[in-house]
Amino acid sequence: MVCAKTVVELGRKALHERLYGSREGHARIAPLTLVCAALAFAAVAWSPSTATAAPPANPRFAYASAPNTNEVMINWEPLATFTGTEAQVKYHIYRATAAVGPYSEIGVSTGRYTISYIDKGTVAVPLWYKTRYWYRIAAEDAGGLNLTPQYMTGTPTGVTAEALMSPTTGPPIEPRGLEVTSTVSGSTVQKVTLSWLAVTGPNVLRYDVWRLTESGSDGTYIGSTANGTTTTFDDTVSGLEVERHYWYRVAAVASDGTVGAKSFEIHIQPMANTVFDPPHSGASPTGDSCLQCHDPHVAPSPTYLLNIEAGSEQEFCTSCHDGTGSRYDICSDFVNASVNSRHPVDFGGWIGGDLTCTDCHNPHGDPSVSGSYKLLSAYGEVDSIEYCLVCHNPSTPDDSTYTERTRDMTAFRNSSHNGPGIADPPSGTGIKCRTCHLPHSSPNEDLLMYSGYRVCLPCHSNAPEGASLGSPDIYARMTASSRLDAHHDILRRDQIQPGAGAVYCENCHNSHAASSAAPCINPYDPAPWNPYPNTVAPAFAAITNLPKNSFCFECHDNSLPSSIDTTPWVDPPVWSDSDNNGNTTSDLANITSNWASQRHGKGSTINENVWPDVTTLYGANPEMPCSSCHEAHGAVNLHNLRSDIAGRTGLMVVNMPQVTGGSGYDTRFWCMGCHKDANATHTSGGKTWATFPKDCSRGGTCHTHTNSAGQF
Repeated sequence: MVCAKTVVELGRKALHERLYGSREGHARIAPLTLVCAALAFAAVAWSPSTATAAPPANPRFAYASAPNTNEVMINWEPLATFTGTEAQVKYHIYRATAAVGPYSEIGVSTGRYTISYIDKGTVAVPLWYKTRYWYRIAAEDAGGLNLTPQYMTGTPTGVTAEALMSPTTGPPIEPRGLEVTSTVSGSTVQKVTLSWLAVTGPNVLRYDVWRLTESGSDGTYIGSTANGTTTTFDDTVSGLEVERHYWYRVAAVASDGTVGAKSFEIHIQPMANTVFDPPHSGASPTGDSCLQCHDPHVAPSPTYLLNIEAGSEQEFCTSCHDGTGSRYDICSDFVNASVNSRHPVDFGGWIGGDLTCTDCHNPHGDPSVSGSYKLLSAYGEVDSIEYCLVCHNPSTPDDSTYTERTRDMTAFRNSSHNGPGIADPPSGTGIKCRTCHLPHSSPNEDLLMYSGYRVCLPCHSNAPEGASLGSPDIYARMTASSRLDAHHDILRRDQIQPGAGAVYCENCHNSHAASSAAPCINPYDPAPWNPYPNTVAPAFAAITNLPKNSFCFECHDNSLPSSIDTTPWVDPPVWSDSDNNGNTTSDLANITSNWASQRHGKGSTINENVWPDVTTLYGANPEMPCSSCHEAHGAVNLHNLRSDIAGRTGLMVVNMPQVTGGSGYDTRFWCMGCHKDANATHTSGGKTWATFPKDCSRGGTCHTHTNSAGQF
């Protein structure tokens, strides 16, 4: 009997591989072996003593789409009937590069309602860019595996069956893991070297590189790698300057010439390495280091016996710190024409301000003080963020130097950006402000290393290359769809589109105050000391820890903060007119108007017509958090509707294809993460999963936030 079962299994595998190819898509079985195995399979499988239940019918339809990356999202109909238990149901996913095949099995989803799969390819067989793929789904239960996986049967639920089942993958994603170093000889920059992680894909032709002299600009194309396997590049152009700020970006280029998304900027400021005799800190009392600054007998300056007469303290310091006597050209930091923000140090009338060099530095240093790095000393503070908070605190005098925007940053003490997850700067100072800010001046606003949101995303786009669309990577979410109505318009690429709005990170967050306990700021008063009181985080990871929806309603009540509210912290948000009708309020619905009566809001119970375990997950009658259905930063689907929703099987990946005629989106898979289709209204007249209304909102007349019936 064991031998017979073995023969049966061999026969089943032989038939499977003969018809559809092996899992690798290239194994084949000799015809004689196939015939013998098939005869043995038939003889044993259909003998009266071994008869079993028939394999299940395969799903009747499925969706597949490739958003903006080299991965494909697939959803399919759950089995209506099956043999055994729900846990015994398996779905086998097959892929081909032509509608007729051959098809190779690429994965299995286990569980009757585990009806989604993300195809990211493999290292050995990655997905090709701008390539069309076809998919089939085969079902298995206690009765066995149905060896006729379906492409599409029944009535197509989209434009065409091919459009639903044959997505085309997008261009290469942006390179990750960008790093930069410089090689300097004296005061001459010999080269700047870039390195990055390879973008997975068999048809990466090369990588293109851009140099920027201003953060946020398009930059200048400076060259390419020789091939798609080289992930380093040397910028050796003459004219690169020490102490100058540069930014670089890299993009993968496909074999057809399509340029993928550019990486985020990476910043470098090459420093001179000329060796000078240092006069500061630790000078031998028997040496002549002191004499570089002092002359005890004939000093031209009577103050401190300085051997150089200068009009101000900073002029004296920059007599060396202009590159002639020190590798640190501090003078250029302050007087460079490209400077847009600087600490207010007065250089003999060049720049107005009331700070001097010794407000932040001790020119003699103190070898006995542990942590006195780079001569830092601000009224006794020599390291950690307390060094900066000597000035940036609420007791700082209210004058032209310290504005409301720059004065009180003490909230940073408890910010996650000051936590153990943020590395100290290489200098060893422990001043984590240096992660985002430059110390003396910057070509950008607020002494920032990058301009605008770009200062946030180098860290908040750190998921490894090839990460799933379910990743917490904020950048991946904001670029998961190219549609303006699928994310907030934060990126420059969105804001320059017709009908786009503008939203800024600081409208919802304050980097100096954000923490896991209070990640959001009051949109109407985004000061760092004013976190939004009802925010709970993380909003979605712990679904029972429900955040207050009132934060979203600060804007989604058909009103927005004005410049009076947000000044001086951030520009006010401007809502998108993606409908292009000139009426921006039509895109900013007043959700609060019906929220009190809605079943997802504070209205009647939500557990009608939902799966039992969904009721357990969300409770009997809570106010549903907005984050259960929406991802604030962006998603694959329209209206920021999550692709990774919490439903019957925990997290499931769902995409919503457009229905015929473009009148709406097929929301069945998305809604049925929680809801059954057994409602009498939906199933009357013989309607089933495959036939009842595809667009649950029905053009805004059935299930929406703002319909008059409040059925949502």
